[in-house]
Amino acid sequence: MAAGAGGGGWILKQPDAPPIVRDAYHLRLLRKQGYRTAFWMRDPFERVMSMYTGTKHAGGPDPATMSLDSFIFSALPRLKDTINEHFQSQVAVCNFNVPAVSASAPVWDVVATSGDNQTDTFQRVSLFVKQVFGEAVYERIASKGWGPCSCGGVHWWVDGSASCIDQPFFAPHTSHSESLLHKFTPAHRAKIEELYAEDVAYYALQRATRERSGVVPGDVEGCFSQRAPPNRHAS
Repeated sequence: MAAGAGGGGWILKQPDAPPIVRDAYHLRLLRKQGYRTAFWMRDPFERVMSMYTGTKHAGGPDPATMSLDSFIFSALPRLKDTINEHFQSQVAVCNFNVPAVSASAPVWDVVATSGDNQTDTFQRVSLFVKQVFGEAVYERIASKGWGPCSCGGVHWWVDGSASCIDQPFFAPHTSHSESLLHKFTPAHRAKIEELYAEDVAYYALQRATRERSGVVPGDVEGCFSQRAPPNRHAS
């Protein structure tokens, strides 16, 4: 998904794109105008493994030269406090650094989470996109991808042959981080939970209280609104 407050993302460069959100106050104003807010969140532990295995291109570690121990106990505490969003707290980024427990924190109408594996995650993404943007947008991006790249409408998880990076919702993680979670020791998990305490707690709460599409069970406002919502996405 595109970042509602960022400059990138092809969804923001279309005529029906949601407004670029400036801060938490602006988000509240837009919500009062009828926009629905949406937040896609990754499993914090899987995300840390992805930081280790898949962010060398973005200033992250090279697993070939840095051990997992060194990354979690030495490098990650420093990287987390930089301006590199690959390593920042998801809740902090999406809440404009307003704590989730604060009375002034953004209210999220839809909060969907990644799944237990990539197949589960793709299913959740599909439900999330339909819920937030509607069937028409879902069908468009499912066949053409997010951006201008022509990918031929190939669903890679069906035939395994697609290679275009924006097809159809997001590219499969070449790091396969979810399959490497067994490498975390109890000490690793404790350190991750210490560093990303808000993310871990918020993720667990949303998984326990929301549908796979991200809506609260029984939410009468759950059906798609004609207005596209301001939305945030943590990488």
